[in-house]
Amino acid sequence: MRRIESATIFPDGALVTPAADVDIDTGQWELLFTNLPNELDATSLRVSGIASSDLAIESVATRVRTTKTETPSPWNNCRRRLRQARRARFASPVG
Repeated sequence: MRRIESATIFPDGALVTPAADVDIDTGQWELLFTNLPNELDATSLRVSGIASSDLAIESVATRVRTTKTETPSPWNNCRRRLRQARRARFASPVG
């Protein structure tokens, strides 16, 4: 299950930290997270994990997959709220 762990608003953008809980058995696995924002900066992507035994994250890769029909991202509402909050917080006073 994905969720927003934290969000920080800056004048020029926002830092959103999503989290996902994944239970997997021992072995080598490839995890795929879909419907991430198109605006995702691939260089800012970080992955970490907690395990009851040794854990090695060998690589992290990103790719943009285009589709003929736009699938609504679960992050759209969060991004909209962050944009509104950023505008409200950093708006210049009128007058």
